[in-house]
Amino acid sequence: MTKAEKRVLKMVHANHIWLNALQCVRPTPKFCEGLGRQILAMLDEKENLLPKNGEVGDEMAELTPCLYLYINKS
Repeated sequence: MTKAEKRVLKMVHANHIWLNALQCVRPTPKFCEGLGRQILAMLDEKENLLPKNGEVGDEMAELTPCLYLYINKS
């Protein structure tokens, strides 16, 4: 695993959202809005984004910093 891949994996674990599976069956507009606001807030936090110091493992990240996010539902 490259150094860049290790950094992406670290960011994915740091940027983790757990969803209630029952709320995902028929999500309400309020639930969707809240989830969208949570993701947008994560995008506003520059320390959540890669690349930070010139190391990239993704061509898209070379164009604009990316939020690597892990989402679970249970």
